[in-house]
Amino acid sequence: MKKLSKYCLSISGPDFEQCSQQLQLSEFVELRLDLYSLSEEELVSLLKTPKDYIATCRIEDEKTSITLLKKAIELGANFIDVDIRRTESFINELREYSSRYDCKLIISYHNYKTTPAKEELLSIYDRGISFGADIMKLATFVNSESDNSILLGLYSICDNLVAFGMGELGKISRLASLYCGAQFTYVSASSTSTTASGQYSYSEMKNIISAINQEQDKPISLIGFMGVGKTTVGDAFAKQSKIKFIDIDQEIEKQTSQSISSIFETKGEDYFRSLESKTLQDVTTNPSSVISCGGGVITREENRIILQEKTICIWLKADVEYCLNQIEGNNRPLLEVNDPLKKAQDLYKSREAFYKEVSHIVINVKGKSIAQICKIINEKINKPL
Repeated sequence: MKKLSKYCLSISGPDFEQCSQQLQLSEFVELRLDLYSLSEEELVSLLKTPKDYIATCRIEDEKTSITLLKKAIELGANFIDVDIRRTESFINELREYSSRYDCKLIISYHNYKTTPAKEELLSIYDRGISFGADIMKLATFVNSESDNSILLGLYSICDNLVAFGMGELGKISRLASLYCGAQFTYVSASSTSTTASGQYSYSEMKNIISAINQEQDKPISLIGFMGVGKTTVGDAFAKQSKIKFIDIDQEIEKQTSQSISSIFETKGEDYFRSLESKTLQDVTTNPSSVISCGGGVITREENRIILQEKTICIWLKADVEYCLNQIEGNNRPLLEVNDPLKKAQDLYKSREAFYKEVSHIVINVKGKSIAQICKIINEKINKPL
């Protein structure tokens, strides 16, 4: 299946003329078959649209719904959306029928009053996946900011998920979901033709994403404790993304024709930190780059301001013991002491708040491969089209 737009426009209708007009706005739409007043001929014409589309039918009568959804499958639907509260036989019949036509199955759960606890939502997700869902949709009403946190937190646990909140408080989650891993989000043709509370209009969403993408036209900086893998991850991600990789320590070594340990030994840490600040300021002028920073770069306020304001700053996070295992045998000037573990723990404790302060994105790297970390970075900074 070709790559879909990130914005699925819900066609509200209700008549054929309005459906046709709304179809012109987006290449990816949701046809709400339960909302329209159409003749048989108009329905067939609508279902034959060359647009990518999801066919949804919330009519209570299952026989009527199956008939309409099967017709949509036959005429080219990319997805059908089936509510998880339908009977098991209903879901199974449509799953089997859609598979014959290479039509994907979305199983959806809606709660128009509240957002259940995380554990309940995970149980609903698991049930939908067990029914054979290609995508599980969770849409719940948001009564507090913590409800948004519950919904968006599911993306770090669940694959093939589209989860967002309804209502005005939930509106932001429709946007944020795109940056958490949702394949798409739902929008309306206009502010007066929404099919659910809290929907952005297509133009609103496009304008917001455009503004965010302009803000995101910055280099990526990787921070974190020594040995966490900034250079390895940065180099791998840069190659994958076909952008420039810059390692600040390596840049300093090129400029001075000295190793970092030699600079520390002959001229001291303060001198090195000044070189580091100047190099950071210079390299952040290139937006198409990944910058690997030294573990102590965040100890200077001027560097923290640059990282926070001029880069997309990603903290690669792991515990001290993990980091020390990664650098065992390597020369690290700051750890050339009698008790390197104690020294490392003290350093980490003194820097942790700074890492947290400047980072826009935090990735726990322990137990993850380089490829997995790069995939997470890509998802976190992905720019919806």
